[in-house]
Amino acid sequence: MVLRKASTRDQFFQALHGGSTVYTKDMSVDLSAAIIYPDHARIEVEAALGIKVALLQINPEWTILFVPRKKQAFRFPTSELYKNTKRRERFLALLPVPVYPEIFFEAVLTLAQLRGPQGKSLKCSYDKKMNAYLFRVPELKGVGGRWVAIDPTRYLPVEIAYFDRALPTKWGGEDFRPRLRAKFSKLTGQALATIPRQIELFKNGVSEFRYVWRSAESWTGADKNAMNWRPTASIKVIDY
Repeated sequence: MVLRKASTRDQFFQALHGGSTVYTKDMSVDLSAAIIYPDHARIEVEAALGIKVALLQINPEWTILFVPRKKQAFRFPTSELYKNTKRRERFLALLPVPVYPEIFFEAVLTLAQLRGPQGKSLKCSYDKKMNAYLFRVPELKGVGGRWVAIDPTRYLPVEIAYFDRALPTKWGGEDFRPRLRAKFSKLTGQALATIPRQIELFKNGVSEFRYVWRSAESWTGADKNAMNWRPTASIKVIDY
């Protein structure tokens, strides 16, 4: 039942748009965000009075950071974002939000995505201390995967822990050292429509940022064409 309820809730949050704020240890920035699972996003960085100072766009082909004032577009192949490389880290350092696609879309959209390898059931246990159901979700295409903790009454994720190497057999053991981890809080809404407004992302145990939805609504009939902007001839394109 938990698996079915969590999957039903996921359907409400496949695409969201609204206003958000990202907090890092050094600063905070306001964003206007539109995000479609699993690989489309348009995030506008706002200054005072709502002035747009940068655009971050993600689609399956390119991830682009466009800075209008400088007429520059920094471009990176989206497929390379899924590879844990120094090249990726250099590009991510440019962005207002470090977008680790392995976990970013699920975390910001607050999705559980409890899908196991074809023909195999997911391992599930109940943790009294956390008051959560724990699901072990192996990566469908190779090594690694996620552990997901699910709220037992609203069926939303409490935590997501992502592993790009061996996936631990249980939550909290000595080998439970996720590279990326999302924690959810500040719930709003009712029943399966409840959404955590605050998502905190950790990398190797260190907090990277807090993403807070100030307002958000389900994007019915989401148009992926809104995430297909391409730089014009007057814009200098810098490939990473």
